[in-house]
Amino acid sequence: MVEALAAELPAGARVLDVAAGRGRQARALAAAGVQVVAVDVSGVGLARVGRGVETVVADLKAGLPEGLGAFDAVVCVDYHAPLLWPDLRRVLAPGGHLVVSMATVTNLERHTKPSRRFLATAEDGDRVLGDLCARTCGAEWRDNGRHELWVWGVRA
Repeated sequence: MVEALAAELPAGARVLDVAAGRGRQARALAAAGVQVVAVDVSGVGLARVGRGVETVVADLKAGLPEGLGAFDAVVCVDYHAPLLWPDLRRVLAPGGHLVVSMATVTNLERHTKPSRRFLATAEDGDRVLGDLCARTCGAEWRDNGRHELWVWGVRA
């Protein structure tokens, strides 16, 4: 879904990668010609993101850092953080896209990790979207063998 998002964004669009880790999404988005800000708690992980991506070390449990500005898109992959979802919507510019993906509790039928506290529930799709218009929202078994929730919302 991140690749589909990148294809829709104009060159130079600002994108926030939340809980970026080592920057897999950030690198793909930067390669597509957008400006990426990658935020994660681990400076060690962010050091591996590479050039062309702005990095910010921050404890996301406290919310998004202040002063990041507005973004044309926000992506958050494999990070279940219900308290953070309002912040993700708040930093979207008009017409901005929010893409969130994470494993669900159904994933435990086939895998022991991640543990339940890191997994999405059936209700989380609507909670992620909040007041955004849903472009897609659903959960299913993916080709990667995980049961994942995928949400793509757009600010009107």
